[in-house]
Amino acid sequence: MSGDDLIEYVKGRIARFKAPKYIEFGDLPKTATGKIQKFKLREKEWAGREKRVN
Repeated sequence: MSGDDLIEYVKGRIARFKAPKYIEFGDLPKTATGKIQKFKLREKEWAGREKRVN
């Protein structure tokens, strides 16, 4: 199933405005104990912006 297929599936089950605009597939950064490093995901998302608020 591709990202576009998944988005269309979700739009049929929840409100369209709640559906994601895009989906990224890939490995998640993890610590030595196996926990996901959420701060690294946030840095990637907010890179190049002055404030980390919408």
